[in-house]
Amino acid sequence: MHTKTHLSKGRPVAAEIIRFNAYGVTAVDLFNERDEAFLEFLHEGPSATAARIPDLTAVAEQNLVELLGEWWQEHAGAISALPVHRRLRDVRSELLHTFAETLVPIGVNRSR
Repeated sequence: MHTKTHLSKGRPVAAEIIRFNAYGVTAVDLFNERDEAFLEFLHEGPSATAARIPDLTAVAEQNLVELLGEWWQEHAGAISALPVHRRLRDVRSELLHTFAETLVPIGVNRSR
């Protein structure tokens, strides 16, 4: 399937499906391949397709919640200490960097 993937009504999905890939969901989990370049909704229709998303993403979402919880536990102290050391720029930089680095292994990065 190439980047010209569209639904039968002409709506592009290739760019959007990348967001689902981070949760382990592929285009064929949500759509039927009409041919190499086009996707169609499942026979059940768009609402049934959308209803499948929570089940398809549940494990990855739980992993994300746990990962972010661990990140928060490691970095909450830096935020709490701001009134004492007033190093806002340093803390902000560290938080942004470590947050982004935490997301990279699960398929989320700054370029999206």
